[in-house]
Amino acid sequence: MNIFEEQHSFILLTDVPIDTFNALKCSLESLRVSSQQEVYRAYYNEIFELEDAKEIIRMSFLQSDSNIWVIMGARIYNHYAQNCLLKILEEPPLNVSFAMIASNLSAILPTVRSRLRIIDERVGKPIEPFPIDLEKIKFNDIYNFLKEISKHHWNKEEVKEKIASLLLEVAKKNIPLRANDLDCFNKAIALAEHFEKAEYIFVPLLLRILRNVRNNSIKV
Repeated sequence: MNIFEEQHSFILLTDVPIDTFNALKCSLESLRVSSQQEVYRAYYNEIFELEDAKEIIRMSFLQSDSNIWVIMGARIYNHYAQNCLLKILEEPPLNVSFAMIASNLSAILPTVRSRLRIIDERVGKPIEPFPIDLEKIKFNDIYNFLKEISKHHWNKEEVKEKIASLLLEVAKKNIPLRANDLDCFNKAIALAEHFEKAEYIFVPLLLRILRNVRNNSIKV
């Protein structure tokens, strides 16, 4: 299936972002030649900073009569740059869709992930499923999980992978998250960057999910 068939913005996870970026450009260039219309705008920087985000926003508002894909690629996305993109990702200009190429889902802020579909084309090690059945989560599950992770000494990348695993599981189970819940995930990643203990990071996340699951079941 051609990922550009539907005008739905996405995050594309790949092992080598620059190669995938060039491949997508090539694919869309062929479409541009055959349709004789502008169909894409592309921007790549190894380290995506705030100024790069502003350039993406500028490119997005350039007038066009056709559907446009704005492709952005980077090896590392600065958190401030991602926050700068939130508004335009949520409310894109007319006929504009976004493709965000990255190598690591845990490096993408949860508030950004929540706005885009995720396509994983990495051939490396996949993210392991989160070890709690979130649809049936109970206090005892949280306690046992925290007790288990206290035995490990994860580095910050391993903690961020676990956070990503949790967020993916939330999406798969269609568990609702409010804006302040997503902010809590953002703070969790920031805490992981500063080597906070994993137990302290996951307590507020899991308690929020437990609350939302219970509230959702009451409404049903």
